[in-house]
Amino acid sequence: MKLDLGTLNRWNPGDQDFIAFDHQACVGCSACVRACVAGIWSMDKAGEQASLAPDYRQRCLECGACDQVCEARAIHFCYPPGGTGVIFEQG
Repeated sequence: MKLDLGTLNRWNPGDQDFIAFDHQACVGCSACVRACVAGIWSMDKAGEQASLAPDYRQRCLECGACDQVCEARAIHFCYPPGGTGVIFEQG
């Protein structure tokens, strides 16, 4: 499913990371890829490890689903600092 987010929100990306990903802890289950509606997670070519998109700060909807489904605890999500991140315009 392709979402057109342009009419619903805007981003003020800021300069701080709000998702920490421990590559060594990742077990390659792909739960984060399946849970993320924004498509910021993908699997490597071998399908053995997840990776976070470099532009995730501009695309993340800040739902925290990736953190919730990661049983290996390789992902840690925290909301971005106030005034940055996703800003919902309608709703």
